[in-house]
This record gives sequence, structure tokens and C-alpha cells, in this order.
Amino acid sequence: MHFLKRLFDDGGVSTYLQRETTCPSGRDTMTYQLKSTLYRASLSDSTPGRKIHSLSMKSLGSMPSIGSLGTNAERNRMVFAYKYAKIVKFMDLEAKLVRILNFKKSGFEEGTMHRVDGLDANMTHYMQVLPTRDYVFLTYSGQVPYDVGKDEKYFMWVEQYDWNGNPVRRYKLKDFSINSVVSSNAERLILTAYYYDDPFIVYDLPK
Repeated sequence: MHFLKRLFDDGGVSTYLQRETTCPSGRDTMTYQLKSTLYRASLSDSTPGRKIHSLSMKSLGSMPSIGSLGTNAERNRMVFAYKYAKIVKFMDLEAKLVRILNFKKSGFEEGTMHRVDGLDANMTHYMQVLPTRDYVFLTYSGQVPYDVGKDEKYFMWVEQYDWNGNPVRRYKLKDFSINSVVSSNAERLILTAYYYDDPFIVYDLPK
């Protein structure tokens, strides 16, 4: 991981890697996002990663390419789900084959990028990509952050796909969390909810 020490001084502005967009993509490689681009890098040397895919899309204008990334090296697959648009990309690890699920336009208000906490005025679509061996799970909000928990009503959705982008199931939960995990056998969803004294919640998933 020592190559991360060289990431990246862009005009004096340092850039850091987020856990939501940094994933293993092989025994000694990782895939990560910087700004609107996905890179792949080797962990065995200090060479910066090479660009493999642009997350920008003409239909999204200047909307920031914020989202969550998940990988499955065994199946040579990765998934990127956008936060401010209901769009998911299913790709191989080199991003040579890309399948885009575009459910609707984002409705993103570009003016909010120039206001303090302005992004929270936009609807949050996908929050996390949760990979397992056979399936990938996406947590979905469909709410403006200011409205989450309004009238003490909490909810979210979990979408389940195979690694080729084919839908399997969609669940609506009566809880909300931005931090969830799925067990390796895809039988349980564990999340934390800040509004409970005991914040850990476990859902059994259908087989």
C-alpha cells in the first residue's frame, strides 16, 4: 500500500481515498476512485494506478460522480452505484464491458454544489454496494436527507442483483442506515440505526 503515499497532489489540493470507493480487485491489486475516474493499481510497487473508466455521463451534466463501488475478483466483476442518480454500472474489472441500469434522470440541482450543505438538498439514491460471492446488494434511500426520519418514520430499500446486473429481489425495510453489511452467505443483513439505544439490527434474507 506504500504507493498511496504518492496520491496525488493536484494543484496543491490533496485527495484521499474513501472506503466506499476503494476495493480489492485481485490478489495484489485494488480498484479505487479519484474524482470522476476509476483507477486500478498494483500493491506490489509504488506506481500510481492506471485509468480504467470515467464515471462522468453527458446526461448527468456537472453532477458530482459520488457513489459506492463493490468488486468480486473471483467473478471478474465490479459495480458502481451513483448517489445522486438512480444509475448503476455493472462492469468487468477492466471496465471493457459495461452494462448501465438507468432507471430515471437524477433531478440533481446543480446550484446546490455552491451552497453550504447544499448537496443534502438533493435526493440520495444509492448509499452502499455490498458484494457477496454470488450476489451484490445495493442499499437505496430515495429520500432527501432532511426528510429521513420525518414523523419518526424510517425506511429504506435493499436491491439484490446477480453480478451481470439481473435483478433478483427488492426489499423495503422499516429502518434506515448508511452503514450496512451482508453476511458472506447472503443470508443476513446487519445494519446500525442511530435512533435506537441498541443500534444493531439483523434482518434474515430469503434464500
